[in-house]
Amino acid sequence: MNRRIFSAVTGIPVVCKGSQNGMASCMIEDLYSTTDSNRKATLHQYLVQPDPVIINPLFQWDAFNPGILSGLLLLQMLARRSDALGKVIEAEARDIFYGENEFLVWWDGLYDFLHPPWSGTDHKSDIGRMVRKIVVRYDMRAMNTKLRHLSTELEHLFKLTRPRRVAVEIQGSGTAEGSDIATQAVIQDISGIVKALLDHFGDIFTIQKAIGGWVLLNATEFSCLRSYWDSPSESAREAASRSQATFEEIMQLQVERWIRGQSMRDPGLQIPTHEGGQAYLSADLGGYPESYSKG
Repeated sequence: MNRRIFSAVTGIPVVCKGSQNGMASCMIEDLYSTTDSNRKATLHQYLVQPDPVIINPLFQWDAFNPGILSGLLLLQMLARRSDALGKVIEAEARDIFYGENEFLVWWDGLYDFLHPPWSGTDHKSDIGRMVRKIVVRYDMRAMNTKLRHLSTELEHLFKLTRPRRVAVEIQGSGTAEGSDIATQAVIQDISGIVKALLDHFGDIFTIQKAIGGWVLLNATEFSCLRSYWDSPSESAREAASRSQATFEEIMQLQVERWIRGQSMRDPGLQIPTHEGGQAYLSADLGGYPESYSKG
């Protein structure tokens, strides 16, 4: 197979013959003999795509990202370079790939994403320093065969040191606002870690529910759940005691209780709590509380 790539030196098409590995090798030779600005432009051409880079642990990276296939091979080949210029080009390539793409990562592949085979490190990675935009997807319809827990896996997000957007996406059926039992169970499980992520990342972090779509298909409806982690107002507490609270207010009170319960079970979990009050379930899980007081 022959494929044209454009020389970073002259801008003239260069024919690289053979496999994708052969094309990547040809690209490396070209990158060695060009200016810094042309080299970075070429790296951007082959390493950045307009759509999110899909990272699913069940598939190879190239399975759903054909537009940057040559770039992915280039990253792997550059990681094996030991000369000074090769190391410089590798660092530039990784900064561009991780810094200029948005990544859609399945929750159980988050650790491996931050520690790719070509990173050359066994216990820590600097990928977290480079990533700027990431969405972590949890599909409620998928079977968890790895005995991993979503709340634990989300802790890997703290390795991101300079992100511009961090999102957790709960995908599945049910209702967009998350009043269905399945979504309620997920929210309860991750209420503590989401609170910690909100405190850590601030406005750049969000959590959303996605309805429709399957596996890699786009969802048809999104709903932001971030406000459920806002501190409930006094009027919300009073409305709940009269069974007149809105669903959002109920969820704020519910999440507050779940977080407090988790922090009591795990004293090392440093999450602010609001003392007092009556535990209760949402409308889907058991109805409004008969009364709610600050205690």
